[in-house]
Amino acid sequence: MWEFKILKLIDKFKWVYEKLGVDYDMMSLILKMKLTTDSRKTPTVLSNTNDDKKEEKNQFKSALKYYLFLGIVFMFVIIPDINVMAKMSLYFSMIMFFILSIFISDFSTVILDVRDKTLIGTKGVDLRTINAAKFTHIIIYICEITLALCGFSLIASLRYGILFFIVFFIEVIFIDLFLVTITALVYYLVLKYFDGEKLKDIINFIQILLTVIITIGYQFIGRLFDFENISEAYTAKIAHYFLPPLWFSAPLSIAKNRQLDIGISILAILAVIVPILSIILYFKTAKNFEEYLIKLNENSQTSNKEKGKFTLKLSKFICKNKTERAFFNFSCEMLSKERDFKLKVYPSLAMGAIFPLIFLLINIGNINNIASSIQSISQGKSYFTFYALIMFVSPMITMIQFSKEYKGGWIYKALPIENYNLIYKGSIKACIYKFIMPVVILDGIIYLIIFKWKFIIHLIIMIFVMLLMILIDLKCIGVGLPFSMKYSPSENKKSLGAYMLSFIITGAIWGGHYIATTISYGIYGYLIIIFIATIISWHLTFKNKNNSKDIIS
Repeated sequence: MWEFKILKLIDKFKWVYEKLGVDYDMMSLILKMKLTTDSRKTPTVLSNTNDDKKEEKNQFKSALKYYLFLGIVFMFVIIPDINVMAKMSLYFSMIMFFILSIFISDFSTVILDVRDKTLIGTKGVDLRTINAAKFTHIIIYICEITLALCGFSLIASLRYGILFFIVFFIEVIFIDLFLVTITALVYYLVLKYFDGEKLKDIINFIQILLTVIITIGYQFIGRLFDFENISEAYTAKIAHYFLPPLWFSAPLSIAKNRQLDIGISILAILAVIVPILSIILYFKTAKNFEEYLIKLNENSQTSNKEKGKFTLKLSKFICKNKTERAFFNFSCEMLSKERDFKLKVYPSLAMGAIFPLIFLLINIGNINNIASSIQSISQGKSYFTFYALIMFVSPMITMIQFSKEYKGGWIYKALPIENYNLIYKGSIKACIYKFIMPVVILDGIIYLIIFKWKFIIHLIIMIFVMLLMILIDLKCIGVGLPFSMKYSPSENKKSLGAYMLSFIITGAIWGGHYIATTISYGIYGYLIIIFIATIISWHLTFKNKNNSKDIIS
């Protein structure tokens, strides 16, 4: 069977585990148990619940098919016979982003799971051994995903010779080990110096940071090399020694060109030494890591009373009905605590905040001409790039129906509520207040700095457009009662068409906005039209007053 072939392969590295202080025989037994269990049901590495096993298992298979498709796309980066350092740094940037984001979103809960310590640790098994079994279990699945992403690229790499292929294959394994250990060490440091609640918050912020880094990173890697003179020899700079994609590109450059220089040699050494050191350091701290995990069961969260008072005052201003106001405050509280909701929403918010700025500043000149470039941009109509924020952020409102605590949705039926629209209104206003408006204000300030006062009228129009698109998305995609549904992978398929429709409608409204700027006083007329359309849409969306959870569909 597949799992036993994997165990035989891992047996070849028994001496490595023993050098790291792991009881290999016990670890192998634990790992065999985990893999055998995985073959009979949904892998524990994929889920922390026993519900919907078949759907989650199919989700993993579907994800592998998606990664295989991405692997075909990535393969075309390998094929062109151009500067190895340039193309492989771009390739490894993409691969490392996907692997790291997959690990953090899907496998963090596994490495932070305390059940092994409770069930096995109490039987006299060394904590370092327990952690090694957990780590190896994760690596097996990460390697499976990585093989889907890199398999076609590995085949394509054979055109550069067998040595290139072998080095490439080893580096892919090193990248997996490096990324998993580095992320685990970050968790270790947070657990060591902070409590469990702090760690849970930081996991959310890592998601945002990842999105920001990779979005900006693509721009940075693209500017790192002069693609017009791509055939020129690579020269290492000081900053390059801090970029892991360049570390792993260096050995492949040596394998293909059979040439050495000081810069590439140092990068190649880093590609080998840093992953090995990170593995050693991780296993040295593994015992303490498992002990610190107990902090995850502690609840030391403190409430922000001042912020709560402001929300209560705001609710009296924007929610005139007492029931609507109650659900506004309830939703604000839920959105502050719902980490699963944040994990799914924050990346979209980060993309919505960053992409307009990238589109706005993409043509900016070199460092000596930034001031003049910004001055040139401010004279044009590049403020329309703000619509990218609307496209990314407005469909996010439909996530309000999902929650980890979805089983508590029965409370809606128990409450004496005659008009369920009040629940929707309060919750949607809370979502806009908590998540969408901070991003709009942040980008709006940056645009105002660049375009000055002439942007104010356009910003007002775009805010109304965003509200209009939120209402359209609610009708197109449909939502259940707030926090009453479990997040399901099938919802992604259901929403894809509606998301595309949302993009098309937003594009059409942008076209109308642009045309309005070409007509004298047209912009003021367009503001009136969008304002009226938003008011009408609000009343049409919430016109049904039946006591039903399906009034928005």
